[in-house]
Amino acid sequence: MPDGSYTRQLVKAKLIPAPGESHGTTIEFQFNPKEFSISRSIETAQNGRDRDLHPKISFKGPNMITININDVTFDTYESGGNVRDLYVNPLLRTMDCSKGGTGGAVNSFRLALARTPTKINRPPIFIFIWGQNRYLRCFVKQIDVTYKLFLPNGTPVRATAKITLNQVRTVTAVKKN
Repeated sequence: MPDGSYTRQLVKAKLIPAPGESHGTTIEFQFNPKEFSISRSIETAQNGRDRDLHPKISFKGPNMITININDVTFDTYESGGNVRDLYVNPLLRTMDCSKGGTGGAVNSFRLALARTPTKINRPPIFIFIWGQNRYLRCFVKQIDVTYKLFLPNGTPVRATAKITLNQVRTVTAVKKN
């Protein structure tokens, strides 16, 4: 029996700017992912061998958590809109290392392009959420986009993306000389 916190209403997965973040805007997934994977490992080093020639291992600590979200689908076929302008370019801007933000729609994307970016030397920090679940405070490490469907005039109207998110706890911008 549900306890009242369960809902059948569709809630979309999102990347929302972390509290205090000076750049980046919410990226809402058009369609929820079918699955995603979470991985974490421990960094080790081999320091020679013992008498029996077994490796001596030292443990340096845990590596950051990584989330891989496969088959994120964006589709504008019914509206005839350009999927690149409406969804892919704003997603790619999540890796922009300047203030100027990301856009979830054409208008905010055009506004972001019109701004004069200020270098901060790191990408925006997000929180990956889906409903009431906060999965990770992260930055977007990698995006791979495949365009799948085009209108007769060449306008892309369907794309899928693989998104890799890496955990971040504290944020330090690298100073450029």
